[in-house]
Amino acid sequence: MKDLQKLKDDGVTLDNFIKMCMEYNKKHSEDLEKIKVCPVHQYAGMLNKSCKKAVSTIKSCPVCDKPICPDCGNHNVSQLSRVTGYIGDVGGWNNGKKQELKDRKRYGLGH
Repeated sequence: MKDLQKLKDDGVTLDNFIKMCMEYNKKHSEDLEKIKVCPVHQYAGMLNKSCKKAVSTIKSCPVCDKPICPDCGNHNVSQLSRVTGYIGDVGGWNNGKKQELKDRKRYGLGH
């Protein structure tokens, strides 16, 4: 892949960068296991992407599958969930419980 700074200088958006990573990973899936820091996380940081606001949903990074902000793509998120009346950070949950959270069906409060 190209150097991240070169991509930034060329004006590549975060969405386009994510698409590039996904295409790269299709051809070089073995490289993904060697990556210590997700390139999407690095690139979002280089673009100063950090909205620091509360959002009602969270996305999974298509490259590393970690939670990301759906608005800015930043990986530095705290995901909260209400379980048996208590609100808590899901960061300490095991992988099975985190997958269960991803699989939940969401309902709106529309009238």
